Amino acid sequence: MFNPFKKKTTQTITETAPKRFFSVSMSERLVQAALWSCDQQVSVMAKSEPKPFFNDNDLLVKLDQCLQELGPEGETVHQTLFHLDSSYITGSEIDVDKKELFSKLTQALQLESLGFVTNVESVVNAKLELNPQLQKQLIVEFVSDRILYYLYDGKTLLEKLELSASEDFVTQFKGVLVQLASKIGVDYTPFFEADPQTAPIDTANEPLFVNFVSSLITSEEIATKVNQLPSNLPLRSEILGSESLLAYILIPSSTLIARSYGWLPTLEPESVPEPATSASTPPAEPVATDPMPVLSR
Repeated sequence: MFNPFKKKTTQTITETAPKRFFSVSMSERLVQAALWSCDQQVSVMAKSEPKPFFNDNDLLVKLDQCLQELGPEGETVHQTLFHLDSSYITGSEIDVDKKELFSKLTQALQLESLGFVTNVESVVNAKLELNPQLQKQLIVEFVSDRILYYLYDGKTLLEKLELSASEDFVTQFKGVLVQLASKIGVDYTPFFEADPQTAPIDTANEPLFVNFVSSLITSEEIATKVNQLPSNLPLRSEILGSESLLAYILIPSSTLIARSYGWLPTLEPESVPEPATSASTPPAEPVATDPMPVLSR
């Protein structure tokens, strides 16, 4: 899950394990940095304001400003976890056209890359950490010119679709939902073909949780798109904009990487509860949530 930008050398990670590291969250238009502390758990010590940028040189300037906002406690920190939206990723690697950019950033700002984690991986980790019963997840990620759909079972990616953001979102989402939900045994076709009030949708056996996410825009901006969907669409869902990602979504991923470097003790695996049924997790309309939502309803 955590992929280095380049092959690590013995000098990349210092011999004395650091108790602090940076995270740098980037979309195609926004950058934000945070300073993390590793004690008994990871926590955010300081975070910058998200800053818009317009080109690669401007990104370098704005990232430097973000790091300066973290205060004197970050002056000796170099290890950095990059948190990226899908505009930087091809397959499971950094896009070839972006590698020179990351090399420039790390060298100019003296950052040592711990690797990167994507929005989608962060969301999956966070939701399963908060509620292991949420095994079936559809993640809808908005980037500047595309909408990406990821169907997950636990941490296993079942299918990914990448479509144009210029298409009508409601029509596109309906088609994708029918196509992807069918792979986990849920048929939404009758809902869209019949009267939504009486359409016989059976989601009891395979509940599907939908996350609408973007590090490019706010929850309110995502809600503007999502609220166009039928209000009684039988989905459990959450809206995650740029302001909420750092607040709690990145914590499980940061914990994982801190443990992988030995900065935190490794925990024994816990038993995973049986999947919830629709009786314990009824459908809910898409809503924006507080920074630490209770996902089981």
